[in-house]
Amino acid sequence: MLLARGTSLGTVAEEQVLISGGGDGAVKLWRLDEEDEGRIHEIARLDDERDEGDSILSVVVEGTFLYAGRVDGEINVWDLETRQLVRILKAHCEDVLSMTINNSMLYAAAVDGIVKVCLYAFRL
Repeated sequence: MLLARGTSLGTVAEEQVLISGGGDGAVKLWRLDEEDEGRIHEIARLDDERDEGDSILSVVVEGTFLYAGRVDGEINVWDLETRQLVRILKAHCEDVLSMTINNSMLYAAAVDGIVKVCLYAFRL
């Protein structure tokens, strides 16, 4: 789960967006409604529509791109402006538990304890 803000998420710059991944293999974007006692409302669902629905275990956002680490060692790369899946990376043989981006490099850590540099993060 990740809390972000900005227009790259399809909202106004000041609006907070909660990003979550789940067991169904989809990433969901939620609007935090301050006027409705902080309730959340789903504003988007990013789903690659695979039958197996491997769980999303980690997410990270860089600019207009969202990276979703999956159970099967894959990382889905989503363009938040178009809400399209732009790339699937096979980063590990094990579940991707954590990711971070530093100096435009995507680092992914798997359940086996190995951290890999996966790619230069996408840039516009």
